[in-house]
Amino acid sequence: MDSAVAPHGDSNDERHPFVGLRGAAYGTGLRHMRTTGVGFRPRESGNLFVMSRHVRNGRSEAAKVIVVIADLTAVILGLWILFALLDANRANDLVSWVQSAAAWLAGWSHDLFTMDTDWVRTVLNYGLPAVVYLLLGHFIAGRLRRA
Repeated sequence: MDSAVAPHGDSNDERHPFVGLRGAAYGTGLRHMRTTGVGFRPRESGNLFVMSRHVRNGRSEAAKVIVVIADLTAVILGLWILFALLDANRANDLVSWVQSAAAWLAGWSHDLFTMDTDWVRTVLNYGLPAVVYLLLGHFIAGRLRRA
């Protein structure tokens, strides 16, 4: 008999692990998990696939969104610091957009530090909001995940 067309239960079962396990693969195994509590779900649950409480109430997703927003604000502010330190062409569309976005994000800390050196003033006035956004965003996301 050709091994490619061997019927279920023949000596070719070792190539296909679920062929000879009809009961376990097609119902008996699920019944065993329901009665013994072994498997995907706790014994007292009525659902085969139990979601965690974080996924069920959406707090984990909200925390992810907050972290992504905090990280993006820090990246924009960091890009502007890099562009300003490297004296990037301000007529470029990307540099202009990053400058305006960073100025809006760091509006609350504009001229908070008035150093004589331009690069120190730029790093402090745009770096502080980046650090604040990162710390605050990750703190809020951590509290949401624990709630």
